[in-house]
Amino acid sequence: MATAIERLETVLNAKDDEIRELREKLDGAQRLLSAAREGWRYADVGPSADAPVPRLELLYIPRPHWDDYQVHYRLVMRHLQGHLVAIPVGCTTIEGGEPNVEPDRLPIYDGSHIAHDSGYLSLPAYRIMPGRLPERINLDQYLIQVELGRAHRLEEAT
Repeated sequence: MATAIERLETVLNAKDDEIRELREKLDGAQRLLSAAREGWRYADVGPSADAPVPRLELLYIPRPHWDDYQVHYRLVMRHLQGHLVAIPVGCTTIEGGEPNVEPDRLPIYDGSHIAHDSGYLSLPAYRIMPGRLPERINLDQYLIQVELGRAHRLEEAT
């Protein structure tokens, strides 16, 4: 049987772990806030370093509930100084549904936007999910938006 001091030490250790996790979350939130003020941020390259540059991407960030994601729609390009930058284009929250189970399911608005912009800018579109390699998004179900983007590009060229 544990003594009162041992129980107290166990509780204090658990609280120290909790404080450490909260500090990490706060640091991450402060970095995101700083980046939002600047209007762009360095790309979280990680496993997406293998994806082509420039590209359009949907970066899936898990939220506390197991089937909720925040999806950042970004243009990733190499800056003049040689580093990658990710320029935010949009942000959508998916509540319910599992992107791992439904791989062709894209966020409603940003899914259409990335298809249009892929056609307009002639850039590949990628999905970046935690723990997986970058995967090129199959835009077959969005052919209308892709073709509309290409048509808009051609209109502006004339």
